[in-house]
Amino acid sequence: MGYVKDFTWKKGIKAEELVDSMGHIGFQSIELEHASQIAIKMKEVGAKTFLTFTSNMVTSGLRGFFAQLIKLKVADVVVTTVGGIEEDIMRAFGEKFIIGDFDADDVALYEKGINRVGNLFITNKSYEKFEAVMHDILKNCTRKRKHGLFLKCFLKSVLGLMMRTRYFIRHLRIRYLYSAQP
Repeated sequence: MGYVKDFTWKKGIKAEELVDSMGHIGFQSIELEHASQIAIKMKEVGAKTFLTFTSNMVTSGLRGFFAQLIKLKVADVVVTTVGGIEEDIMRAFGEKFIIGDFDADDVALYEKGINRVGNLFITNKSYEKFEAVMHDILKNCTRKRKHGLFLKCFLKSVLGLMMRTRYFIRHLRIRYLYSAQP
């Protein structure tokens, strides 16, 4: 156990110094320093590393950071949600998400065709473009695949909704594994 120390920003501070200093600030910041020590030990012993994140993190500006970690092979395994994949595809096709306000009026946003993810806004037009892109991709899959797809917890996503349509149920043999979670 240690004591709280004030953090002082220094021009030109190195990432290692920043993370090390987090171990003395308190609250959740100490977890970053702890996590970095665990990651170093894992690499030293050759342990498998998992990178996990939810869709709201992909919606944010962390998407590029995750992509960078994956390209650098920092993680051996990536685990995310279908929503994370959907929003990654949307961004890959040029969609821009708007930084809004956590306290935005959801009814007013709905009336303007805007969906809210925390303080980030995604327009209905973004989802419509996504659906058009995915429709073409999935339609192409029906021509090439002879085997069924096994999809766990897919039902609650935009992509899952698209795949539940009559066309795709008929042409792709899709089996759903229903989760006990709501």
